[in-house]
Amino acid sequence: FEQCVIKDPTLKADVFASGILPKKPQLFLSMSRFENMLKALSKQYDRVILNCPPLFFASDIMLISKHVNTINLIVDVQKHTVTELENELDQLVYTKSKVNSVIFNKIKVEHKNYYRRVKNRKK
Repeated sequence: FEQCVIKDPTLKADVFASGILPKKPQLFLSMSRFENMLKALSKQYDRVILNCPPLFFASDIMLISKHVNTINLIVDVQKHTVTELENELDQLVYTKSKVNSVIFNKIKVEHKNYYRRVKNRKK
């Protein structure tokens, strides 16, 4: 891994660039090679944070969720409806993914009831 590490003193973190994107990322994410890489990284680091494509457009997170401890979901409230978020959360629950938090991004005054609607949804 050392040849892939970008040390960032400002962040006080090491960053690994994704490199060349495979033609079929889902195939790579479902391979044992991906799981082994995450295990090796977790032995070397206290936290391994994966920046994934938007949940609403990709199934990558469903594959990745099998290999991580928790998911912190960041939602752009200007781009996604409450119904879309509820559907995605239901999908994560169905796959037994451990959602640690939902972070609402780009909230404006007209979206003030967004959080309340999601929080009060029936389980």
